[in-house]
Amino acid sequence: MKKAFGMAVIVLIAGVVTPCAFTQEIEPIWEFLNTSGNSPVEILKVQDGYPFDNTWFQGDSPTDSFSGLKRYDDQRLLLGIRENGIVEGAEGADEALAAEYPDRSLIWIDPATGQPMGIALVVGIAPYPLSDAYVAGGGTPDSYYFKWGVSEDGVIFVGYKNMILRYAPDGQGGFEEPAVAFEVPADGIDGSGGAQYYSWRWGDVEVMGSGADTVIFAGGKTWREGHGFRKLVTDDGVNFTQTFYVPNGYGNASGGASKIIVHGGVNLDPVLYASTYPGSDGGTGTTFYRWYDFETEAVKDAELWEAQKYSAEDMESLGLDPNNVYRTSFISDMDSADGLQYVIAYSTPSWNSYGANGGVFAPGWLAVHDVSGQEEKDGKIISYYKINTTEDTELYDLGATDDQGNPAATSEWHGTQGEIDVHVPSTAAEGACEILWEGGIYGYGRYVIGDIGEPVSVSEWSLF
Repeated sequence: MKKAFGMAVIVLIAGVVTPCAFTQEIEPIWEFLNTSGNSPVEILKVQDGYPFDNTWFQGDSPTDSFSGLKRYDDQRLLLGIRENGIVEGAEGADEALAAEYPDRSLIWIDPATGQPMGIALVVGIAPYPLSDAYVAGGGTPDSYYFKWGVSEDGVIFVGYKNMILRYAPDGQGGFEEPAVAFEVPADGIDGSGGAQYYSWRWGDVEVMGSGADTVIFAGGKTWREGHGFRKLVTDDGVNFTQTFYVPNGYGNASGGASKIIVHGGVNLDPVLYASTYPGSDGGTGTTFYRWYDFETEAVKDAELWEAQKYSAEDMESLGLDPNNVYRTSFISDMDSADGLQYVIAYSTPSWNSYGANGGVFAPGWLAVHDVSGQEEKDGKIISYYKINTTEDTELYDLGATDDQGNPAATSEWHGTQGEIDVHVPSTAAEGACEILWEGGIYGYGRYVIGDIGEPVSVSEWSLF
């Protein structure tokens, strides 16, 4: 069994240095990293020392990037291809490989092996016309996050600019043409549009239920004004309206937010977690905040837990190895599921280390945090697993040096936009789950905690 550690981790929780006990450990079924060289999805690779191209991932970037790994049914997963890393039309471009993994597409993945099984849906760079009002205000098709979710009846919902598009199954193994399920108007509904409305980007699209009972939780996962989280409901399964809005920076949280976790832990349904890094803490620590009331504008639980983001000086003075210490460089996502008394946090490999982290290139982590509601346990770390790749495998060469003579470089921002999905099949033992991870530029994998049993039909999965 692959271990996530070579020594006991020390984490600062509520001001107390506490050694962590390891009980519910994360084990990989399969994992493919940009550095592993064994990915069956052939476009996953290291891009070392390439120049900053500023293409905004519009189908012409040399950087491969992914967007979501989610279960579709008992036989198939879906992997989002945001960018295939092939500049189509350029000299020497592998056009055949590009055709296997089109930009902005979803690929079927075998749950048992991680092998690709063909194209499920090509969304494309500009899948739907923008409204006249959006274009008149300065909106363009450029630079949208490719985020998506799946309902229990197999409908795919994709965030595109200020819209959420709906792709219904066509009954022949494919999907119908897109229709607009929801659109954020210029005023954002109740003033939640914000000054940056025309540079809209959905950072997360989570879907539960089916048909007229479908509910969408979608948010910006960004600090842009008005790009908070929304609860969307429908009467017909086709057209959606907003019923509640959670602004960014709720309570004392000012950093990146998780997806909205619809199930899991202390009977909170739904839950949104957010942190302070890098919004306000200067990169020195991360405190997590939890919002779990989507009917009234109130933060029910302010500070949940605190975990130290060690600096290089901290590590040296404590004798710690950054490659073997769970440190919260950038919490990209969190998730849980029905019946679980814990959440999984995904802390990405460090980002912009030359500028923010003192040159410490640290790996990513999947960490299990207690959310049982017991005061002495809530938020504490149960176990963790290392995503063993670092940002210096893929650095932009900015063609300059800093004041200390170090190369001026930064890692791709999309490396902070990874995602995890946690599921509990009906055959799982108590407390067991499946974890699906997608790491932006770093790879994808499938993991378990405990015994999940054999796969079951989609209706029996706690999908979201």
